[in-house]
Amino acid sequence: MFENMPPGILAIIVLALATIGGPFYSAFDERGSRRRYDIVWIVRDSPVLFRVRCTANVAAIFWLWAAWNVVTKKVPDLGIISFATVLVACGFTMKGLPSSITPKYKYGMVVSTTLVTANYLFGLLCIPSLPITLRVYLGIGAFYWALNGIWNWHGFNRQLGSGDETSSLLDDNDREQA
Repeated sequence: MFENMPPGILAIIVLALATIGGPFYSAFDERGSRRRYDIVWIVRDSPVLFRVRCTANVAAIFWLWAAWNVVTKKVPDLGIISFATVLVACGFTMKGLPSSITPKYKYGMVVSTTLVTANYLFGLLCIPSLPITLRVYLGIGAFYWALNGIWNWHGFNRQLGSGDETSSLLDDNDREQA
């Protein structure tokens, strides 16, 4: 079924589903309690931990895809490196919460999402022989990861600027567990 799709179309669908699924998955805490959120909360008010979980969910899916391409198809895919940097940045940030957090986590997230954006732009701009549908996906992916970096940057700036580093990085459910 998926073999007949033009290159890039499945990736666009997976990116859309992962983007929608990330907040739903991240909306539940470890006890299975659903958190309250809406689109304004996700975009503007969500805590760093939520943002990092959403980012890690999408990065993990695409890292696995890149690894699959490298292992099974013997196709070089820089995504195996760039998505790994996002996963490492997310891991360090989640490990640092809730005890302490510094701006180094913010820079780690932004640098890693910038690497993913650069990877997409490299494919888009440097490989003109790619099918148009794959080029569309690379453009969408570059835009998505640039926005993801801005979203995380904004979240860190807003919450680190509040003066209460630990509590502002967590929502009420996470604070109860800390």
